[in-house]
Amino acid sequence: MTEEEIKKSRYSLPTIKGFVDGIHFRFYCSFCKKFHAHGQGRSGATLWHGHRLSHCDDSPYKKGGYYLKEYTQKELKLMKRWIDSMLNK
Repeated sequence: MTEEEIKKSRYSLPTIKGFVDGIHFRFYCSFCKKFHAHGQGRSGATLWHGHRLSHCDDSPYKKGGYYLKEYTQKELKLMKRWIDSMLNK
């Protein structure tokens, strides 16, 4: 996609939330059931956020990609509580 196409599609492409593990932005793909990793982008202070292309061959995101957004600390803490409660059953 060209930069112009990306700008026009900004509101129609999905946003994928994930986390940064130090050198990669990681998220779980609901289509291939695997974790994917993307490197830093080019957008200044928000290096992890922004448009990326899909790594999945069978993903509906293959054509236009998606936007990455990092989970907030509040969201991560809530997920940790859920995970801890599931592991302690």
